[in-house]
Amino acid sequence: MANEARQVVESVLGSQMTAQIWTSTYYPAFPFVPQDFSVGAVLPMMLYLFRWGNRRGKGQFAETYGSGGAPTIASTVDRLVSDPSIHGFDSPSGRAILGDFLLTSILENRRHSESHEEQVQRCFANHYFASWIDLPTSAANLRGVPEMVTALLSDQSSGETVEPFAERGRYVVGARIQDNDLLRALAPGTATTGEHKSNLRSDALDETYPLPLDQLLTVRLAQGCGEAPAKAIGRNNPGPIPNQRPIAKCAADSFREDLLVFLDCYASAASMPRPALLQMLESAIAVGLTTIVTGAVEVMNRWSVTGVIPDVAEAPKFPLFFDCSSGSDPVLRAASEESGFLVRQALNRLPSVLMYARLLDHYVRSESEIDRKTLPSTSPDATDWLNLTGSVLNGDHEEAKDARRYFA
Repeated sequence: MANEARQVVESVLGSQMTAQIWTSTYYPAFPFVPQDFSVGAVLPMMLYLFRWGNRRGKGQFAETYGSGGAPTIASTVDRLVSDPSIHGFDSPSGRAILGDFLLTSILENRRHSESHEEQVQRCFANHYFASWIDLPTSAANLRGVPEMVTALLSDQSSGETVEPFAERGRYVVGARIQDNDLLRALAPGTATTGEHKSNLRSDALDETYPLPLDQLLTVRLAQGCGEAPAKAIGRNNPGPIPNQRPIAKCAADSFREDLLVFLDCYASAASMPRPALLQMLESAIAVGLTTIVTGAVEVMNRWSVTGVIPDVAEAPKFPLFFDCSSGSDPVLRAASEESGFLVRQALNRLPSVLMYARLLDHYVRSESEIDRKTLPSTSPDATDWLNLTGSVLNGDHEEAKDARRYFA
């Protein structure tokens, strides 16, 4: 049905215009797709992005642990017990114990199933080597969130894509493990060896280094794959990391600062158990992304009315009220429900606002008389670009009348 609808739109608007507007987001405002994804799967992908400087392509996990089909806990255990370095799990009870340990500490099944026969779809970032395990199978399932967070931490000041292997700051994209603070904190006993740091097999574990069991098994799972996944290639799966910031700059800057402080205080400290660290980090990412989404919604809703992106000092904030009394206080419950209603109302309007932005983007780039050489860049910050398209939207620009006639 969707394909049929798109064909109708293409017959009216043409393939070029349809390609620009037939999408669920607008990357100059939202560098990620505001849809459902697994927050816990973000960190392994971030580790891959920081290490290799590209989006992740296909790896060897399914081929190694799938036994000809989709990998499950049972098939993964079968492969692990054949490893000479893993002893004592050959019996049925041993296999069950090892499978349960994998399921509670390292891997997660589809739909959170506890079965040993369900497809595995997520890997916890107990150790840097989790980035060698290509779960989820498609990086698109993470909606572009790891790329955005990686670009924020890298903080590259210009360019449409993040430049890998550039010696810049503490969170270098495309770096040896020992040259990146985040990688080093999550890769105890591990270093990048060899002359070429871009070699997919150049990361090595010091086998004499004592690791907790969950981290050690994560390493063994990755070593079974043989090498890190290759970088993404192809038109529908481009490799470069977009250097794009959310239009809610104030919320994005606060998110970046919070992550840096958190990593400085906790990630490098060996005293905190890894599961507790991961839960705290996932919570921090979830709260930061929520703030970015609500901030961007408010910014874009105001842009649709005024045609102007507010200055950072005047950045609007979307207040959220949460009732932590479990509904026992009727006043708090009513305030929380009203706050949730206002959020849903703003979110319901967002698709229309983003469609305005996409249509104006197409007009300015493809149909207007504006000199293409003078057009502002959308990366890494799209404020000037949206102010330009906003001036066409609100009628201030000399192209506004022609734009109305074009869309009519």
